[in-house]
Amino acid sequence: LRAGRCRALTTLSEVHTALGQVQEAIATAGEAESESAALLALDPASVDSRGLLAEALRAEVQALHLAQRFTDSLPPALQAATELERCAAVDPARHGRNWARALRALSVTQQVLGDRTASIASARASIAAMQDLLERGIE
Repeated sequence: LRAGRCRALTTLSEVHTALGQVQEAIATAGEAESESAALLALDPASVDSRGLLAEALRAEVQALHLAQRFTDSLPPALQAATELERCAAVDPARHGRNWARALRALSVTQQVLGDRTASIASARASIAAMQDLLERGIE
């Protein structure tokens, strides 16, 4: 039930972002992040809970990018990429593409903030993650 609430809040945040409702998107993503972090605290080994947290973080990053709050988006972008890397290591078919997406969002954040070296490294990591999926036959 709680996991379903996290997914619903994350989706709602994405809808708010698509509609340009930035404050609502950020608030809803924050609520999804809190709920999923609480779930992960109950079972730190849970890939499902870690994935929920990462997706809530990705939704927050999308909303912050829309608001052009790139400095604020760096911590959740870094955390989303880190959490999804862990998830993709366990279940690449389910989490690999989202890890690559999180790395791309991190790259954009770093580029806008003027960290060209980090941005290129994140972009290359995203490409490598996608290439790995293709080599494994995961689409």
